[in-house]
Amino acid sequence: MQDPETKTDNVTLIEITMFQGRSLAAKKELYKAITENLAQNPGINDDDIIIAVHEPSLENWEVKGGKPASEVDLGFEIKV
Repeated sequence: MQDPETKTDNVTLIEITMFQGRSLAAKKELYKAITENLAQNPGINDDDIIIAVHEPSLENWEVKGGKPASEVDLGFEIKV
């Protein structure tokens, strides 16, 4: 992370909580999309954007009928 003295008043911290399973390449695409979108509107410099991803394991998510996500067919692929 950059020195806090180089940040402006537009510093933006984004925290994302998501299922485990996404590759580093998928996360990089996400980071790039977020920073590009925020640069376009509302005009936040990418040096002022900090993104933190939290990835609790599937057994730490209850998603259906009291069952952990690790025991439920989610209907989509998370290993991308």
